[in-house]
Amino acid sequence: MLVERNCTGTYLNIAGDSYLVCNEEMLADYTNGDFVKATVKKIDCEAKPPLCYLNYHYLGTVKVLKVK
Repeated sequence: MLVERNCTGTYLNIAGDSYLVCNEEMLADYTNGDFVKATVKKIDCEAKPPLCYLNYHYLGTVKVLKVK
């Protein structure tokens, strides 16, 4: 999975689709463009207010359970 970071949040690109990471602290050691092996679970969570006005499309929200 590809880690994508921008001013709207932290995302994981899974098979070409971006998902907002609800517990982004799990990916704190990774930067934009890093590839990770992670176990995730699709969940509903409230997105934090973005730090900018960028409109970034994502399909849903996930919780990272484990990063290898």
